[in-house]
Amino acid sequence: MLKEIHEQPETAALWVARHLPEAGPLVALPLDESVYEGVQRIQILACGTSRHAAQVGAYLLEQLVLEMARRGQLIAGSRVLVLGLNFKENCPDLRNTRLVDVIAALERCSIEPVLVDTWVYAEEARMDFGVKVLATLPINNRYGAVIAAVAHRQYVDIPEASWRELLLAEGVLLDLKGVMPRALQPLRL
Repeated sequence: MLKEIHEQPETAALWVARHLPEAGPLVALPLDESVYEGVQRIQILACGTSRHAAQVGAYLLEQLVLEMARRGQLIAGSRVLVLGLNFKENCPDLRNTRLVDVIAALERCSIEPVLVDTWVYAEEARMDFGVKVLATLPINNRYGAVIAAVAHRQYVDIPEASWRELLLAEGVLLDLKGVMPRALQPLRL
C-alpha cells in the first residue's frame, strides 16, 4: 500500500498530461463535447496502479509457460503446485489476494493447479473464489512446476532436497517470495 501511495502524484500527473492537454480541447476523453458544457472543475477521485497489479498474473503465467516449454514440457495437462493463496504470510487473510488470477490463468492454459495453503480456510476459499485448497502437501506427487507464492514459514523451512522431490525431471521452480534456496536456481520475478 505504501508503494501505491508514493506513486500517486506521478500517476496523477501522467493522467492529467494525457487527458487534460494544455492546448486543444479542454478534456481529451472519448465523450461528446456537450458533456463538458458548464464544467468548471474536474476532480479525480481515484488513481492508482490497480491496472498494473491485475496484469501481474498474466505476466507470471507467461514466464512460467515459456520456461516449461523451453525445458520440453507439454503445457496442456501438466500439473503445477501453487504454495499459498492468501495476501499475507502466516495468516488466513484472503482479502486482496491476486493469486486467484494466476490460478484462473493456469486453468485457461489447460494446466491443473494444485493449491496448498496451510493457513487459509478451505471452505472460505471455495465459497469466495471457487478454488480447492489443500491444507498439506500431497505426498509422492511430482509437478511440472512449483510456485512459491506466499512466504509462509512452513515453505521457508522446506529443505533443498524436498523442493527437488516435488518436481518432474525438467520441472520449473518459480519463487515469488524468495523462499526457495538459491542453489536450486528458481525463476525469480
